[in-house]
Amino acid sequence: MLAKLTCLKSQAICSPNRAYDCNICLLFRRILRVPVSDTFWVPVPLQSPESAGADSDSAWQWSLRVTPVFGFIAVLLTWIFVPEPARGATAFTAATYVLGCLGFWAPSFLEEAYFANGKEPNNNYIALGFGVVTCVAGVLGVAVGAYASKLYMRFKSNSEPLIAAYALMIAGPMVFFAAIIVEYNPASIWSFIVIAEIALAMTWFIVPKILIDCVVPHRRALASGLSMMIIHLFGDAYSPLLVGLLADLTYDTDTHYDEFKGLQVGVLTCPIVCILGAAAFLACALNYDSDRKKCKELIEHSARVLRGDYSQPTEHKNDSSVGTVINRT
Repeated sequence: MLAKLTCLKSQAICSPNRAYDCNICLLFRRILRVPVSDTFWVPVPLQSPESAGADSDSAWQWSLRVTPVFGFIAVLLTWIFVPEPARGATAFTAATYVLGCLGFWAPSFLEEAYFANGKEPNNNYIALGFGVVTCVAGVLGVAVGAYASKLYMRFKSNSEPLIAAYALMIAGPMVFFAAIIVEYNPASIWSFIVIAEIALAMTWFIVPKILIDCVVPHRRALASGLSMMIIHLFGDAYSPLLVGLLADLTYDTDTHYDEFKGLQVGVLTCPIVCILGAAAFLACALNYDSDRKKCKELIEHSARVLRGDYSQPTEHKNDSSVGTVINRT
C-alpha cells in the first residue's frame, strides 16, 4: 500500500500490485477476500490529487525521489510479514476508459462549459475540485463495492461480477446527464461526477478477485499481466486520445462554444462504453460459478497427483474457497 500510494499512476508498478493482491487474498477464505482486496486497493484514488499537487508546485521530481523509499519499505514488510500461501489450493477496461477520459478531459470540459455560458471559470478551483472528488469518491467507491459484494454474496454466489455490472449501469447514466446538463448549469456537474466515480471505483477490486477464483495458480501471473495490458491499453491510455480526436473532428473552430460541443461529443462515448462493460460483466457472471468450480477441480487434481493419490475426489459442500482446505471443526 505504501508503494501504491506514491507510485503517481506509474503503470510500471501495476502488474506487481496485481500479483501482491492475488497472493495476499489467497491467505484468506473467500468471504474475507473482498474486504482484504478492498483495503489493498484503497490507496489508488489517493494517487490522483497527489499527482496534481506535484504538478502544481512544479516539483514533480520529489515524487520520484520518495517512491523508491516507500517501495523498499513495502518489499521489506512483505518479505517479513507475508508468508507464501499454499496455492494448490475485459470488462474492467470500460471503467478505466471512463476514468481516463474524466481524469484527462473533465476539468477542461467544465472550463469550456463556463466560457460557453459567458462566465469566467476558476481554474484552480476546478482542478482542485476534481482532485478531491477523485480521492473521496474513489475511497468511498471501493468501500461500498466491497461491502455490497460481501452482502450480496449471501444471495448470489456470483456476486462480484454482478456488482461490477450494476455499478457500470449506474456510472453510464450519471456521465450522460453530467455531459448534457453542464451546458446549461456548469456547477451541476459535481453531483453527477461524484456518483459516477463512486460507481466506477466499485469495480476496482473485482478483476483480481475473479482471477484468483477462475485461474489456476501457475497461470495467474500471465493472466494478471495480460489483464493489466488490455485494461490500460484499451482503457485509460486510449480514451483521452479518442475523445480529443472526436472533439477535433466534430468542431474545428476556435470559439469556446465549439470547443465545448466537441468535448461533449467525446465525453458522450463514456456512457456507451459503460453499457458495453456492464454487458461484459453480466456475461462473466453467467459463467463465473462453473469456471470457479472447474478451476478448483483442477487445483485439487494437481494436489492429489503430487501426493500420489489417484483416488476419486470427495465432494466438498459449502466450501467456496479456491485451493484452501478449511477446518470448520
